[in-house]
Amino acid sequence: MFTHLRFAGDRVEAKTKAGEVAHEVFDLDDPEVVEYRRLIIDSLDLYEGKRKSIIAALEELERMKVEVPPPAGLDKAIATLAADLARTDQHLARLEGR
Repeated sequence: MFTHLRFAGDRVEAKTKAGEVAHEVFDLDDPEVVEYRRLIIDSLDLYEGKRKSIIAALEELERMKVEVPPPAGLDKAIATLAADLARTDQHLARLEGR
């Protein structure tokens, strides 16, 4: 199938004559389908941004562990962020079809 078609953002483009036929027959750029693809792409972008923020926050908290004494509640904050990261990774995997 990918010999004949390719994704271009939220749209599908035909690469061959067979792809043109498939595109037309299956109405691959139906407005509702395109909107759904846009939703998935936007969701992936949001979750990737959230993931980067969580990782940066975790790295900062890990650096704080060397302070003497470490800030109160540090371990709990790290655990909370680690759980958020795991949940975010699960959502990303689901959106990516893994």
